[in-house]
Amino acid sequence: MKEIVLFVDKVIDKLNPEQVKQMLDTLEKAYRSGHKVLVMGAGRSGLVGRAFAMRLMHLGFNVYVLGETITPSIG
Repeated sequence: MKEIVLFVDKVIDKLNPEQVKQMLDTLEKAYRSGHKVLVMGAGRSGLVGRAFAMRLMHLGFNVYVLGETITPSIG
């Protein structure tokens, strides 16, 4: 457990607060405007992306996962 906590701490230290703010601002704009949010990833990243998309959907976002059968056309 200690090793996991240390790893997470190192990852958090590498986060750029300005990039986090930009992402949150972008998500807020998408939510307020009703724009679609498209999540994509492969392997484990894809699984995490799907979980993230599900959370966004629960929050009321118009969100899709690339490669799913219900994903509308991109463009």
